[in-house]
Amino acid sequence: MPKTKPKSTPGKAPTMLKHFLADPSNPPEQRREILRNAPGEIIDEVLDQFCATKAGEVRDEKQQALDELVQDMQAGPLRPATYLGMIPPNGAASHLAEVRLDDGTPAFTAVLDPNLAKSLMVGDRVLLEKQARALLRRAPDAPRTGEEARLERCLDQGRVEISHRGDERVILRCAQALLDQIEAGEVGPGATLLVSHQQAMAYDVIPPADGLADFRYLEKVPPPDVVAERDMGAPPPIIEKVRDYFRLEMTNPDLRRDYRLPRSLMLLFTGVAGSGKTMSIQAIWRIMYEVMSDVTGVPIEDLPPRVFVLRLSELLNSLLGQSDKNVARFFSEVEQLAAEPFVLPDGREIVLPVLTVMEEIDGLATQRGRDYSGIHDRILTTVLQLLDPSRAALRDKLIVFIGTTNEAQHVDAAFIRRIGGTVVNFGRLKRRAFSAVLRTRLAGVRIAHGDEFDSRDERERALQSDLTAWLYSPNGSDCGVVELSFVGSSSPEIRYRRDFLNGALVDRAVKQACTEAADAEHRGEGGRPGLSLALLSRAFDHQIRSVADQLHEHNIQRFLDLPDAVRVASVRRLPQPDQTLHELQHH
Repeated sequence: MPKTKPKSTPGKAPTMLKHFLADPSNPPEQRREILRNAPGEIIDEVLDQFCATKAGEVRDEKQQALDELVQDMQAGPLRPATYLGMIPPNGAASHLAEVRLDDGTPAFTAVLDPNLAKSLMVGDRVLLEKQARALLRRAPDAPRTGEEARLERCLDQGRVEISHRGDERVILRCAQALLDQIEAGEVGPGATLLVSHQQAMAYDVIPPADGLADFRYLEKVPPPDVVAERDMGAPPPIIEKVRDYFRLEMTNPDLRRDYRLPRSLMLLFTGVAGSGKTMSIQAIWRIMYEVMSDVTGVPIEDLPPRVFVLRLSELLNSLLGQSDKNVARFFSEVEQLAAEPFVLPDGREIVLPVLTVMEEIDGLATQRGRDYSGIHDRILTTVLQLLDPSRAALRDKLIVFIGTTNEAQHVDAAFIRRIGGTVVNFGRLKRRAFSAVLRTRLAGVRIAHGDEFDSRDERERALQSDLTAWLYSPNGSDCGVVELSFVGSSSPEIRYRRDFLNGALVDRAVKQACTEAADAEHRGEGGRPGLSLALLSRAFDHQIRSVADQLHEHNIQRFLDLPDAVRVASVRRLPQPDQTLHELQHH
């Protein structure tokens, strides 16, 4: 039988041929010769294989270059920014993000990591390469800083309206985390937000301050150690009346409501400087805490601050409208604290009183029309609106307002009507009041020994009696200190030493006499150590003459009590004998 030629395996020869042509180790001449005679389909397959091999190499080279570029960007300088959102793809899938740099410049940058692009939220802090061409990763978590603003309302498309800097309204984007809180009802209008105006973004809500830290005008100090009976000598009756008011309102508030009396109390203290207005306020401050402690059973030192002091320097602001807002905040804090119940140790809640002090109101409530700029008039209008005792926010709250002034004639009449529910006039010391005040000032002071009295109490009473008689005796040696002439009157009036006496002058005179007594004892000078009648009378004479030397027709109402509706034309100081009481008694 004839031998048959074995059949070749289909595709085997062409495959070997392609491998031979593609193998660079074979002689080039043979590969060219075979390629010259190879069928067309073999040539096409060889070319396709070559192109595929080259494309893979190009792709690998590009990927390597890209990886090197990303590594360089990651290792090089980075720029922080705020992520605002992804740009919708235009025809093909893309990862292009909108960001805002820290200087406020907007930018559109590529996000290299698709997973990162999916996880980013509006408001996230991110890091870009130095030229802002690529968003590389999130920035490390750090406490945000910025400005405070008030949330007014939430708008569409993740925007909020805020107010700041004098009620200026601004629309900002809202960080996603904050937006989620707003939509969940956890943050509402009036909340304080943390915002950045450069990045046009509201980031977070600022929680309210704990405790009393948010009260700007609250006096966070212990009550003064002033006891009216001990420290004032002759305390005005209003102090005891306020004590009764505090106790009644804290134990039986319905009684005053049956007489349609408001729960708030308005007091106006008027009088010359040094007549005891400030010390009376300090005594009322102390009394309020004593009553609160007695009613609640809580020690005074454990009771919270309950006193506000209005100071003009803290209210005035150079920004237009800010002074009015400071006044409004002052009254808002007073009303807010008065509405917050105090929790007792046993869990019961009780409303505590609030004391509001407005000293020297003639600076705040000067008569309208005298300020050409109109600033004080506008502030006063705001005060009058908020101080209205018929306003429900005040009428139904346990608040005591006390205003003081040395010159009531300069205070606006409407303000006096507001705060003058009870007007207390502080004048010069009468004889009995002077004796009581002097007794409190001499308490505990070393008194010089005398020939007639052995006990200290007897010497103190004698000293007090002799000095009072010298200052207040109508037939004594006082020839007068100043002579006053009034406009429209031909009869001048004389003012004597007793007409100058008030608590502040008594305090200054006793301190001067005690200083001289201590210096004399230190130097070892002759005589009996201690406070003597001669030292006291000389000190009082010196203090009274010092006040008289300051007098003129324009300021005399600050130092002396004058009849109503009179105007001083001139002040003449009378010559004074250079003798003290001690010297007169030996003539």
